[in-house]
Amino acid sequence: MASPSGDEVSGCKAGRIHDDSNLGNIKNPNTVNKVSDIFNMEKYKKKISANNINTLCDFCKRQGVAISASLYCQQCESLCEECCKRHRTQDLTKEHVLITIDKNEIQLKATLQMCEICIFNRKSVAAALFCPQCDNEFICNECGQNQYAQKSTRSHFLSDIGNYVDPTIENSPLERGERMCELCTFKGESVAAERFFPQCDDELLCNDCGNNHNAQKSTQSHVLSEVANYVDQSNENVPTKRCDRMCEPCTFNGKSVVAALFCPQCDSEFLCNECGPNYNAHKSTRSHGLSDIGNYVDPTIANSPLERGERMCELCTFKGESVAAEWFCPQCDNGLLCNDCGKNHNAQKSTHSHVLSEVANYVDQSNENVPTKRCDRMCEPCTFN
Repeated sequence: MASPSGDEVSGCKAGRIHDDSNLGNIKNPNTVNKVSDIFNMEKYKKKISANNINTLCDFCKRQGVAISASLYCQQCESLCEECCKRHRTQDLTKEHVLITIDKNEIQLKATLQMCEICIFNRKSVAAALFCPQCDNEFICNECGQNQYAQKSTRSHFLSDIGNYVDPTIENSPLERGERMCELCTFKGESVAAERFFPQCDDELLCNDCGNNHNAQKSTQSHVLSEVANYVDQSNENVPTKRCDRMCEPCTFNGKSVVAALFCPQCDSEFLCNECGPNYNAHKSTRSHGLSDIGNYVDPTIANSPLERGERMCELCTFKGESVAAEWFCPQCDNGLLCNDCGKNHNAQKSTHSHVLSEVANYVDQSNENVPTKRCDRMCEPCTFN
């Protein structure tokens, strides 16, 4: 028996392979009897893999016409605009779901993901599912069953790999900065959010989930806001990160409006210019004095007067201003006053005989360690002075 040529594989009895153009017809690589043919077939497979996203209309291509596809039918194939119109009018296909070619590319690329658990165990198994609650971990069917069996992940909702949206892919919803519906994301679906609920910690929802949210008895009174009004608190450039205060009534109604005023009598409630006049129109708050937001002092900010334990002038605080007190009046229930208010206090006929004392002598009656809390009596002449 003659020895095989240099590029033939010994032991193979199949006939010669077809030329390179027909390599796609090969079903079983065991029928190849030449190393060069095997090499050419592998190149063909790589070529097909690199071009597995078909941008031509499949129907037109079968007619010998090359027309770019504009949509992809998830039940059928890629279609051009004309074929899409016919597809939508035919009884058998009018209910089919058509998606854009870009979205189809995203789904096709997602199917190339490998099971991460199998990779960790040095196996190569294509992923069929992913877990949104586990940072979109890719899982094969077998590992998915194991995940459901484990107590820590039993409640997780695994989604089909076709629903995965890669945020790194150009022009994907996440790449475009779109907000995604949180409930749909939890179920493994990628649906753009249309609304959010300020009463539910700014939960982002699509239209369908939003309608379901308002249909439930516990949340039917919640006010929906357009997603365009959503302010991401994690963004360092949002108003609240710039120390801007947001109007509280507008926030309650699902709007993001920067406050321009605040009401010292209402626990420093922040208001915008539009809500301010409405605020004073109500009978209960008509007499309240609104102050400019620039006068607000945040007690939580380090080294602010309140943080330093300084006493604030009560009259100025009532007017929405933050001025440190210099005096207090024992005859007026220890009212704290700044220098200007102290002078005005003594200038008035009803209080010009009052003797002001320096704020350093002020004793806070709410402090549990002051003498009056220990049932000690205070010297009345000294108190008067």
